[in-house]
Amino acid sequence: MKIRDCVRAASEAFNVPVPDLIRPCRVETVAFARQAAMLLARWEGYSAERIGRAMGGRDKTTIYHGERAATKRADADEEYGDMLQAAHDALTGLRDGVGTGR
Repeated sequence: MKIRDCVRAASEAFNVPVPDLIRPCRVETVAFARQAAMLLARWEGYSAERIGRAMGGRDKTTIYHGERAATKRADADEEYGDMLQAAHDALTGLRDGVGTGR
């Protein structure tokens, strides 16, 4: 599993294009999806530094903030939590070889 897989899963679940998740953009819907991608990558065991480099050169503290914000939002907003779960399920399917033609 690569960071780009986490970004792609968040992109699909939140209906935000991948390039928007990488480039600097503070539009709320993009930021929420980007934070979900950061959290997914952390769940996959990537360091904040590595995620930051992969997501447009962001600082590790930005990744920590995104992780906390996504977790808090998922707890408070059922729709966001469901979308985050859908992205996580897609990653799990990738990891298990579901939908990869294997």
